[in-house]
Amino acid sequence: VAGVDGDVDLDFRYHMIPDQVETVRAESAASGSILLTWDKLPGVWGYRVYRQSGDSWEQAAQLTGASRTQWTDTELEAGRTYTYRVRALGICQGQVWQGPASQSVQASPGGEEIAVYSILADTGRLQLSRTSDDAWLLRAFELQALEGVQVCAAVYGSDGQQLFMTSGTIFDGQTILTLPQNQNDSRVYVYLLDPEALAPVAKATVLSLPG
Repeated sequence: VAGVDGDVDLDFRYHMIPDQVETVRAESAASGSILLTWDKLPGVWGYRVYRQSGDSWEQAAQLTGASRTQWTDTELEAGRTYTYRVRALGICQGQVWQGPASQSVQASPGGEEIAVYSILADTGRLQLSRTSDDAWLLRAFELQALEGVQVCAAVYGSDGQQLFMTSGTIFDGQTILTLPQNQNDSRVYVYLLDPEALAPVAKATVLSLPG
């Protein structure tokens, strides 16, 4: 470096280390499962999910891509409380750097599953389950051919008024959507949306939420 004598160790690691992941949420999902979600950090390479084991933390998952903002932990012990943290990842010249750990969050696995299966756009399947806090989880899966496509769910009441809408992006062939409490006896219209064309990929699938 001009104007600097001797050997200089220029440490640019601070450019590679992502910010802290914020607003991590953990909630009971289908039977024996916990759903983790968090806010997207722009420009990161991916995320690591850590599960507490005694006094230490074990890596439970590594997700590639800034948009990978949810992960489901499965085959968990009923009645046990699990604790998680999430770290964002940056990468430079093949070396991965991880940011500071998020705040810890806790949840217990979901209880009995209400399996309501339906075909989504002739290519995937839908699974409906009720969580321990009486919300609904809608899992869209077997959608490997539609990576990056959005799954949208709109809830309508018996009077035809839209009550709620949410969406999630398909990664590894699946996504999980959370529908709030008190949506019983409603209809859910589920459809696939091409994020580039902003147009539905296929006709919507309609599910009824049991009372």
